[in-house]
Amino acid sequence: MGLSARQGLLELRLGPIDGTGGPCRPFTRLPGADEIARALPRPPARDVPCVEALDADLAVLHLLENGGAEIFLSADPQGRSRLETMVGPDRARALAIHPAMQMKQRVPLASSWLVCMMHWQGLSTAEIARRVRVSGPTVRRWVKDGPK
Repeated sequence: MGLSARQGLLELRLGPIDGTGGPCRPFTRLPGADEIARALPRPPARDVPCVEALDADLAVLHLLENGGAEIFLSADPQGRSRLETMVGPDRARALAIHPAMQMKQRVPLASSWLVCMMHWQGLSTAEIARRVRVSGPTVRRWVKDGPK
């Protein structure tokens, strides 16, 4: 695809590219995948073990379901824990044996990180507010300020 064909695609999406400072910025080339992809929101230090052991998507589910509750983490899960049924025995074991985790602990709420993560996943402000039980302006502020 030549430059004129790419420019034609951009003009279809953004309007004319004439460099006059109109409603769109002029492009001379299509952005690469690394410029389009947004970085995953960085979790606060207290939530890093959960994200490392479970990956970001499962960590979101775990924090939404168990946030604020006290949980017992077993290095040898027997199939009875809520966490194990949600993430599987291997991930539950990985969380339990993480050096920063204790056997019995309170799961953090991690609301600001959850909001940033859900925004990163593409959920609307209203949907995020419903799931995390905060107001829309709070969601917008946390997205703007980043996780704390």
